[in-house]
Amino acid sequence: MNIAELTKYEKARSGAYKGLAECYHMPRSGLHETLIALEHQLEVLDSEATPYITLMRSEWVGLGNENDDLRVDFARLFVGPYTLQAPPYGSVYLDGERRVMGSSTMDVHTRYVNAGLEIADHFKEPPDHIAVELEFMHFLVVKEIEAILHSDADVAIKYFDHQEVFLKKHLAAWVPQFVSHVAENATTDFYKHLARATDLFIKQEYNHILVSTSKRGGGEVQESTRTNSATGFGNDVAIGVN
Repeated sequence: MNIAELTKYEKARSGAYKGLAECYHMPRSGLHETLIALEHQLEVLDSEATPYITLMRSEWVGLGNENDDLRVDFARLFVGPYTLQAPPYGSVYLDGERRVMGSSTMDVHTRYVNAGLEIADHFKEPPDHIAVELEFMHFLVVKEIEAILHSDADVAIKYFDHQEVFLKKHLAAWVPQFVSHVAENATTDFYKHLARATDLFIKQEYNHILVSTSKRGGGEVQESTRTNSATGFGNDVAIGVN
Protein backbone atom coordinates (compact mmCIF):
# COMPACT_ATOMS: atom_id res chain seq x y z
CA MET A 1 0.00 0.00 0.00
CA ASN A 2 1.55 3.32 -1.08
CA ILE A 3 1.21 6.62 0.77
CA ALA A 4 -1.82 7.76 -1.26
CA GLU A 5 -3.64 4.47 -0.68
CA LEU A 6 -2.70 4.45 3.01
CA THR A 7 -3.92 8.02 3.48
CA LYS A 8 -7.21 7.26 1.75
CA TYR A 9 -7.73 4.23 3.97
CA GLU A 10 -6.88 6.07 7.17
CA LYS A 11 -9.14 8.99 6.21
CA ALA A 12 -11.97 6.49 5.76
CA ARG A 13 -11.26 5.05 9.20
CA SER A 14 -11.31 8.52 10.72
CA GLY A 15 -14.55 9.43 8.97
CA ALA A 16 -16.21 6.19 10.01
CA TYR A 17 -15.42 6.78 13.68
CA LYS A 18 -16.75 10.34 13.41
CA GLY A 19 -19.91 9.25 11.60
CA LEU A 20 -20.71 6.50 14.06
CA ALA A 21 -20.17 8.91 16.95
CA GLU A 22 -22.73 11.29 15.48
CA CYS A 23 -25.27 8.47 15.28
CA TYR A 24 -25.16 8.26 19.09
CA HIS A 25 -26.54 11.78 19.52
CA MET A 26 -30.27 12.52 19.56
CA PRO A 27 -31.57 12.29 15.95
CA ARG A 28 -31.55 15.71 14.27
CA SER A 29 -31.35 17.45 10.93
CA GLY A 30 -28.18 16.61 9.06
CA LEU A 31 -28.27 12.94 10.03
CA HIS A 32 -29.05 11.90 6.48
CA GLU A 33 -25.87 13.57 5.22
CA THR A 34 -23.93 11.91 8.05
CA LEU A 35 -25.25 8.49 7.01
CA ILE A 36 -24.39 9.08 3.34
CA ALA A 37 -20.81 10.00 4.28
CA LEU A 38 -20.55 7.08 6.72
CA GLU A 39 -21.79 4.65 4.11
CA HIS A 40 -19.12 5.88 1.69
CA GLN A 41 -16.31 5.61 4.28
CA LEU A 42 -17.31 2.05 5.15
CA GLU A 43 -17.38 1.13 1.46
CA VAL A 44 -13.78 2.34 1.17
CA LEU A 45 -12.93 0.09 4.12
CA ASP A 46 -14.81 -2.82 2.52
CA SER A 47 -16.66 -3.15 5.82
CA GLU A 48 -19.40 -5.67 6.57
CA ALA A 49 -21.09 -2.82 8.45
CA THR A 50 -21.94 -0.98 5.20
CA PRO A 51 -25.32 -2.67 4.47
CA TYR A 52 -26.60 -1.78 7.92
CA ILE A 53 -25.82 1.91 7.41
CA THR A 54 -27.58 1.69 4.03
CA LEU A 55 -30.65 0.34 5.81
CA MET A 56 -30.46 3.13 8.40
CA ARG A 57 -30.29 5.73 5.65
CA SER A 58 -33.31 4.24 3.89
CA GLU A 59 -35.26 4.16 7.13
CA TRP A 60 -34.38 7.80 7.87
CA VAL A 61 -35.52 8.89 4.40
CA GLY A 62 -38.75 6.91 4.82
CA LEU A 63 -39.56 8.75 8.02
CA GLY A 64 -39.48 12.18 6.40
CA ASN A 65 -40.03 14.69 9.19
CA GLU A 66 -41.77 12.13 11.40
CA ASN A 67 -38.85 10.97 13.55
CA ASP A 68 -40.59 11.02 16.94
CA ASP A 69 -40.37 7.23 17.22
CA LEU A 70 -36.60 7.38 16.77
CA ARG A 71 -36.24 10.12 19.37
CA VAL A 72 -38.35 8.15 21.87
CA ASP A 73 -36.33 5.00 21.21
CA PHE A 74 -33.07 6.93 21.59
CA ALA A 75 -34.22 8.31 24.95
CA ARG A 76 -35.34 4.87 26.19
CA LEU A 77 -32.05 3.28 25.24
CA PHE A 78 -29.48 5.94 26.11
CA VAL A 79 -30.95 8.83 28.11
CA GLY A 80 -33.74 7.94 30.54
CA PRO A 81 -35.29 9.33 32.77
CA TYR A 82 -36.07 5.78 33.82
CA THR A 83 -33.73 2.76 33.76
CA LEU A 84 -31.55 2.91 30.67
CA GLN A 85 -32.07 -0.05 28.38
CA ALA A 86 -28.55 0.27 26.93
CA PRO A 87 -26.33 2.53 29.04
CA PRO A 88 -23.82 4.15 26.62
CA TYR A 89 -21.02 4.38 29.22
CA GLY A 90 -17.96 2.13 29.27
CA SER A 91 -17.73 1.97 33.07
CA VAL A 92 -21.12 0.26 33.30
CA TYR A 93 -19.65 -2.75 31.53
CA LEU A 94 -16.00 -2.55 32.60
CA ASP A 95 -16.36 -1.71 36.30
CA GLY A 96 -19.36 -3.89 37.15
CA GLU A 97 -22.60 -3.23 39.02
CA ARG A 98 -23.74 -0.83 36.26
CA ARG A 99 -21.46 1.77 37.79
CA VAL A 100 -21.06 5.17 36.11
CA MET A 101 -17.87 7.23 36.56
CA GLY A 102 -15.81 4.29 37.75
CA SER A 103 -12.06 3.74 37.52
CA SER A 104 -12.24 3.02 33.79
CA THR A 105 -13.88 6.44 33.29
CA MET A 106 -10.96 8.08 35.04
CA ASP A 107 -8.56 6.18 32.78
CA VAL A 108 -10.39 7.46 29.70
CA HIS A 109 -10.32 11.03 31.00
CA THR A 110 -6.59 10.78 31.67
CA ARG A 111 -5.99 9.66 28.10
CA TYR A 112 -7.89 12.68 26.78
CA VAL A 113 -5.86 15.02 28.97
CA ASN A 114 -2.59 13.37 27.94
CA ALA A 115 -3.63 13.94 24.33
CA GLY A 116 -4.03 17.64 25.09
CA LEU A 117 -7.81 17.54 24.83
CA GLU A 118 -10.83 18.58 26.86
CA ILE A 119 -14.48 17.67 26.49
CA ALA A 120 -16.61 20.51 25.12
CA ASP A 121 -18.30 22.46 27.93
CA HIS A 122 -21.79 21.96 26.54
CA PHE A 123 -21.42 18.16 26.46
CA LYS A 124 -22.64 16.98 29.86
CA GLU A 125 -22.13 13.24 29.51
CA PRO A 126 -19.28 11.30 31.22
CA PRO A 127 -15.98 10.96 29.29
CA ASP A 128 -16.62 7.29 28.52
CA HIS A 129 -19.85 7.91 26.60
CA ILE A 130 -19.82 5.86 23.39
CA ALA A 131 -19.90 8.99 21.21
CA VAL A 132 -16.93 10.53 23.01
CA GLU A 133 -14.79 7.40 22.80
CA LEU A 134 -15.55 7.03 19.09
CA GLU A 135 -14.62 10.68 18.53
CA PHE A 136 -11.37 10.16 20.42
CA MET A 137 -10.43 7.37 18.02
CA HIS A 138 -11.32 9.74 15.18
CA PHE A 139 -8.91 12.28 16.68
CA LEU A 140 -6.08 9.74 17.03
CA VAL A 141 -6.45 8.67 13.40
CA VAL A 142 -6.48 12.33 12.29
CA LYS A 143 -3.18 12.88 14.12
CA GLU A 144 -1.74 9.74 12.54
CA ILE A 145 -2.73 11.02 9.07
CA GLU A 146 -1.09 14.39 9.74
CA ALA A 147 2.14 12.61 10.66
CA ILE A 148 1.99 10.44 7.54
CA LEU A 149 1.56 13.52 5.34
CA HIS A 150 4.58 15.09 7.05
CA SER A 151 6.61 11.90 6.50
CA ASP A 152 7.05 11.49 10.25
CA ALA A 153 6.90 7.74 10.69
CA ASP A 154 7.73 7.78 14.41
CA VAL A 155 4.82 10.08 15.25
CA ALA A 156 2.46 8.17 12.95
CA ILE A 157 3.36 4.92 14.72
CA LYS A 158 2.94 6.59 18.12
CA TYR A 159 -0.65 7.58 17.32
CA PHE A 160 -1.38 4.20 15.79
CA ASP A 161 -0.13 2.56 18.98
CA HIS A 162 -2.39 4.87 21.02
CA GLN A 163 -5.29 3.62 18.91
CA GLU A 164 -4.40 0.01 19.66
CA VAL A 165 -4.18 0.56 23.41
CA PHE A 166 -7.43 2.55 23.58
CA LEU A 167 -9.30 0.04 21.45
CA LYS A 168 -8.09 -2.91 23.52
CA LYS A 169 -8.65 -1.36 26.94
CA HIS A 170 -11.92 0.40 26.15
CA LEU A 171 -14.04 0.22 23.00
CA ALA A 172 -13.33 -3.38 22.04
CA ALA A 173 -13.67 -4.41 25.69
CA TRP A 174 -17.19 -3.08 26.27
CA VAL A 175 -18.89 -2.32 22.95
CA PRO A 176 -19.91 -5.96 22.24
CA GLN A 177 -21.97 -6.10 25.43
CA PHE A 178 -23.33 -2.61 24.86
CA VAL A 179 -24.54 -3.27 21.31
CA SER A 180 -26.13 -6.51 22.50
CA HIS A 181 -28.28 -4.45 24.88
CA VAL A 182 -29.13 -2.03 22.08
CA ALA A 183 -30.17 -4.81 19.70
CA GLU A 184 -32.25 -6.56 22.35
CA ASN A 185 -34.08 -3.47 23.59
CA ALA A 186 -34.44 -1.17 20.57
CA THR A 187 -38.00 -0.82 19.31
CA THR A 188 -36.92 0.60 15.95
CA ASP A 189 -34.98 -1.13 13.20
CA PHE A 190 -32.85 2.00 12.91
CA TYR A 191 -31.13 1.39 16.25
CA LYS A 192 -31.00 -2.35 15.78
CA HIS A 193 -29.06 -1.74 12.57
CA LEU A 194 -26.83 0.83 14.29
CA ALA A 195 -25.97 -1.76 16.93
CA ARG A 196 -25.00 -4.30 14.28
CA ALA A 197 -22.97 -1.76 12.28
CA THR A 198 -21.09 -0.61 15.39
CA ASP A 199 -20.30 -4.17 16.42
CA LEU A 200 -18.98 -5.15 12.98
CA PHE A 201 -16.92 -1.98 12.60
CA ILE A 202 -15.22 -2.27 16.00
CA LYS A 203 -14.41 -5.94 15.33
CA GLN A 204 -12.95 -5.01 11.94
CA GLU A 205 -10.89 -2.24 13.52
CA TYR A 206 -9.59 -4.55 16.23
CA ASN A 207 -8.45 -7.09 13.64
CA HIS A 208 -6.99 -4.39 11.38
CA ILE A 209 -4.88 -2.92 14.16
CA LEU A 210 -3.68 -6.30 15.40
CA VAL A 211 -2.65 -7.39 11.91
CA SER A 212 -0.92 -4.06 11.20
CA THR A 213 1.01 -4.20 14.47
CA SER A 214 2.01 -7.80 13.83
CA LYS A 215 3.29 -7.00 10.34
CA ARG A 216 5.67 -4.35 11.62
CA GLY A 217 6.78 -6.58 14.49
CA GLY A 218 5.40 -4.28 17.14
CA GLY A 219 4.35 -7.01 19.51
CA GLU A 220 2.58 -5.81 22.63
CA VAL A 221 2.29 -2.04 22.68
CA GLN A 222 3.82 -0.20 25.61
CA GLU A 223 1.77 2.81 26.69
CA SER A 224 3.41 6.17 26.19
CA THR A 225 3.16 8.99 28.69
CA ARG A 226 4.05 11.66 26.13
CA THR A 227 1.47 14.31 25.36
CA ASN A 228 0.85 16.10 22.08
CA SER A 229 0.26 19.72 21.17
CA ALA A 230 -3.32 19.34 19.94
CA THR A 231 -5.34 22.51 20.19
CA GLY A 232 -8.23 20.74 21.92
CA PHE A 233 -11.67 19.58 21.03
CA GLY A 234 -12.50 22.14 18.39
CA ASN A 235 -13.45 22.16 14.73
CA ASP A 236 -13.54 18.73 13.08
CA VAL A 237 -11.89 16.81 15.90
CA ALA A 238 -14.10 18.05 18.71
CA ILE A 239 -15.15 15.51 21.30
CA GLY A 240 -18.64 16.03 22.57
CA VAL A 241 -19.90 18.12 19.66
CA ASN A 242 -23.65 18.24 19.98
